[in-house]
Amino acid sequence: MQMSWGNRMGSPTAVQKQAMLDEVDNQLIELKVRPEERRALTETYVRLIGFDFYMMYARTLERYFQFKQDHMTSEVIKNGQSQLRAELARWKTGRPFWRPNYSLFETVGIFSFEDEIRRITPEGWLSEQDQRAVNVYRDRMLSIFKGVEAKGGFTKEAAEFYDKYQDLGGQDRKIIELFGFNPSELR
Repeated sequence: MQMSWGNRMGSPTAVQKQAMLDEVDNQLIELKVRPEERRALTETYVRLIGFDFYMMYARTLERYFQFKQDHMTSEVIKNGQSQLRAELARWKTGRPFWRPNYSLFETVGIFSFEDEIRRITPEGWLSEQDQRAVNVYRDRMLSIFKGVEAKGGFTKEAAEFYDKYQDLGGQDRKIIELFGFNPSELR
């Protein structure tokens, strides 16, 4: 198993990883390891899950923002729509200030998931509809991660969410769900 995962021949889903870790936790319980010791053993794992969820959030938003801006630019050039022109102008003013922290892994032992998610949640340059969708996504991520922290690993909900949305196809699925916009149609 380690050779196949280590050599990228295949990798477990978050659900499978957590099932294995739940077995280890059950063994630690049987060995009478105190809850606070087991909690300490999970701290790094929980922080890595937080990093992965942060990157999923940032990459999904970044993908949407790029495709949406490209789409708006194309439509303004083709049709000269004044309403879309104003929205595009807001995006061009606000978007350069939206910067995910792609160096977050360097501080994985100390960053606050909640603070970082809130920091990269854009405000002021999105349409009301897009802002509501981003806020829904942010709140869902925060809620899921609270469960991860409480458990000391992936909850069933968190693992399924991660497995469903972590790759490009999943990002597109989430963009369609949140914004009703399909980046795949633009390629």
